[in-house]
Amino acid sequence: MAGTDIYYLSGIRSVQSTPQTVENPDYIWFGEFSEEYSKAKMSLLSFLELKISESVLIKNKKALAEHFNDLDMLRLSIYAIEHTSTKDSFTNACKVIAGMSYEGLIHSDETDLNYRSTHLQYLIQTLNFRIYTPFAGIMDSYVFDFLNEHAIKFYGTDTISGIGSTAKQREAAKKIKESAMYYIYRYVKESDLHKYPIAVLRKRKIQNRVYQFVDETDGYNSSTIQANLVRSGIIEQTGMTPEKFLSSQNIRQYRLSGIGEPITFTTVIGVITALLGLVRLIVELFKPKRQPPTESEVNSGLSDFQTDFPPIGSNQSNSNNKDDTITSSLASAGLPLILAGVAALSFFKKK
Repeated sequence: MAGTDIYYLSGIRSVQSTPQTVENPDYIWFGEFSEEYSKAKMSLLSFLELKISESVLIKNKKALAEHFNDLDMLRLSIYAIEHTSTKDSFTNACKVIAGMSYEGLIHSDETDLNYRSTHLQYLIQTLNFRIYTPFAGIMDSYVFDFLNEHAIKFYGTDTISGIGSTAKQREAAKKIKESAMYYIYRYVKESDLHKYPIAVLRKRKIQNRVYQFVDETDGYNSSTIQANLVRSGIIEQTGMTPEKFLSSQNIRQYRLSGIGEPITFTTVIGVITALLGLVRLIVELFKPKRQPPTESEVNSGLSDFQTDFPPIGSNQSNSNNKDDTITSSLASAGLPLILAGVAALSFFKKK
C-alpha cells in the first residue's frame, strides 16, 4: 500500500458511527520506509501512538475534529522525516508544516472519515510541493516549537553503539508499552500522597526507581518517548487516563485481567516478564554503571489494587476521591484502530 493512499483504515470512536477494526495490524502501512527509524521519527511515532490510544477518551465531535487535526500534523511531520536527508532540509520542512498550520490548512472541523482521508492527501501534496523551497512565511509558533523540541533536536543523533538493528529498537519500545501498567502509582501526585494508603506509597517509590533506571539507561528512547508509551499503554489497558483510573472509587474491583475477573498468573507474569525483559535488554545494549533493579525488587513494586486499597469506609482508607467508576478494561474498552497512517501500531505491536 502506498503511504499517501491510506489514512484511516478504520474508524476512530465517533458520535456518528461504530468503529471498525483491522483484522491484522501487522500488515497496516506505517510509513513508506517502514524499516527506517531515526530518533526523530521514533519520537513522533510515540506521540502518534499516544494520540491513537487517547481516541477512546473522545466524547464529542469538536474534540474528535481536533484529534484528527493533531494526527494530521504528526503524519505530515513523519512524512517530512521520510522525505528529507539533512537536518537543514528537515527543519525547513517543519517550518513549512508550521506555516501550513498558521494558514489554517491543517485545521478542519470535519469528522467524516472519507473527508479526512482526502484532506490528508491534500495536505501531503501541499507539503510535498513546498518542502524543497526555503520557507519565508509566518509560522504557527506552537507547532514549530513542538517539532523543534521533539524531532529536530534529535535529527542526526542516531548512531548508538550496541543497538544494531531496528528489531532491537522495536523490542525495547514494545516492552516499555507492555509493562506500562506496572507504573500506575507514579501518577499519584505529590500533593495527593496523603490521600493514599501506605502500601501505595511504598510501591510508588519502587516503581519510580525502576522507571528512572529504564529512563537513564535506555540510550535510544528519550524520556518523552518512554512517558508517551507508558501513558498510552495504561490508557489502552484501562480505557481511561492514569489519573482518572486512580481516582475511581471502584479501583479495588479492577484486575489486570479485567473488571470482576480474578487476577490470573498469566496476566501478571506478562507485565513482569515485559519489564524484566526490557531491563535485561537495555543492560545488555548500554552496559550501565548503575546496578539494575533485581527481580525481587521489581516484583515488590507490582500493584495489587485489592490489597493496596482498603475497602471504602474502613478506618484504613485515606482517599476522599469521588469519580466515575471503572467500567472498562483492555477487553471491554474496545480500543479502535484508527490511523493517521497507522504508523505507531505496527511498530509497537509487531514482534
